[in-house]
Order: sequence, then C-alpha cells, then structure tokens
Amino acid sequence: MDQPNFIRASINQEQIAKIMELKRTQQQLKDELAQIEKAIAQEESDLMEALEFGADTSNCGYKIELRTYQRRYPSWRDEFIARLGREAAVTFYKATEPRTYRKLVIQGS
Repeated sequence: MDQPNFIRASINQEQIAKIMELKRTQQQLKDELAQIEKAIAQEESDLMEALEFGADTSNCGYKIELRTYQRRYPSWRDEFIARLGREAAVTFYKATEPRTYRKLVIQGS
C-alpha cells in the first residue's frame, strides 16, 4: 500500500518560517485588539461620565442613554437549587446584595 504524498514529503524551513510568521502576526493582532478594547473602554467611560453630568446629546446624531441595572449573583441558581434545595437557595439569595451595573447604549438616529 502506498503512503499518502504528505507523509513522504519532508518538512522544510519555509514551512516552519511560515508558521512562525503567522504566530507573530497573530500575537500582533491580539495586542492591537487589546489596545482597541482599552481605547473603547476609556471612550465609553468618558461618555458615561459626561452623561452623568448632563451633557447635551441633541446634536450628536445618535440616541445615547446610560442604562443602569442591578443583578444578583450567582447566575448558577438552578444548579444550586438542584443540589441544595430551594430553601437553601432562598436563604443564600437573601444574604447577597445586588450589584449595580451601567451600560452605555448608542443607537443610530
């Protein structure tokens, strides 16, 4: 039985160099994405602060609002109830404090 061509082929430096170059590019893109995400977070934070202080948004061309919501953790409540029972879950739930989250919402006008 003949071996497939890829088994008979030898591995060369060009193939390894191509993989290494792709990995470097991948890391550069990850680093760039991290910088972009950091910049977005900073810009959103600045907008949220401006909205809190009553900034005028009528001329920006977008509907912008700051939504505030509360959420209690853990979100794994169903599994908790299945393992320890509803009574234990209710006791645990009452002992937790809800956390407040803010979200910047920008919609096209």
